[in-house]
Amino acid sequence: MADDRDSGFADTLSVQGWHITGWQIQSLLHTYLSHFGLSEAEAAPYSAVQFYLLVARPLNYFIWKLLLPLVIVLVASWGALLLNPGYVESRIAIPVTALLTIVFLQQSYSDALPETGYLVLLDKIYALSYLLVIAAIMETIITADWVKHRQPQDYVRVTRLDRPFLVAQCFILVGGVLSLILWSQ
Repeated sequence: MADDRDSGFADTLSVQGWHITGWQIQSLLHTYLSHFGLSEAEAAPYSAVQFYLLVARPLNYFIWKLLLPLVIVLVASWGALLLNPGYVESRIAIPVTALLTIVFLQQSYSDALPETGYLVLLDKIYALSYLLVIAAIMETIITADWVKHRQPQDYVRVTRLDRPFLVAQCFILVGGVLSLILWSQ
């Protein structure tokens, strides 16, 4: 039986970039597939103890180091929707570049974490960001076809779509991130 009362961790223990939120201890029996060098011994269960250290990222780290770069890239991609509809190449290139940047941002943060078999909160936020950037790419491709004849009414039509689309993207990002944060707790 594990000693819950007199077990724990040192007050001076720290893990760089993480807050230690607690610990758990668990007693169990484990049968090893070894005779431990004794030829006549039988495989028998032995007692074992598992000790878990519970850690969490500080909120400031999450906001400033992980979320802020992603938001900056998303806002930069939305800048394509504010450009003159005649700048077709730039309107398409900006969100495509943002998509590639987001892929590399996600890769860099996931390299700093241990492997898990599930999605963490930031993975879900990145998935939402991918959807928003892909929607922006599709919108710029569709509207590029509208302005190919360079008629003034076509430019007005694109601008009328761009502004509400941009506002909708902002609301989807904020609402989606808040929903994901609330559901993850």
